[in-house]
Amino acid sequence: MKCPLCNSEAIGFLKWIQKRYAFRTDCNNCGAHLKANMLVYVGFVITVLVSISTIPYLDEIYNFLGFELEPKKLKIVIIFPVMLLGGVIIWFVGGYKVQK
Repeated sequence: MKCPLCNSEAIGFLKWIQKRYAFRTDCNNCGAHLKANMLVYVGFVITVLVSISTIPYLDEIYNFLGFELEPKKLKIVIIFPVMLLGGVIIWFVGGYKVQK
């Protein structure tokens, strides 16, 4: 994501997905205090809802694919990519605004 002040990369993706950095951070280049715009919040809510909505179907997916993993581990294997995909989409679509 780019900083609205200096137009350079404000934060790297790997750091962005950690802790609270997706919502508030400081620009790596100019040090501006940045707050996520509305697209980041909406994208986060949509990603969580989609991830939760896959839970009832995990047993069917487990039986269909014939994995030999425990159901709890399979839930992580299926939900993690959904959340990661949502994060990547938010990374490219979302942005920051300067925090006042």
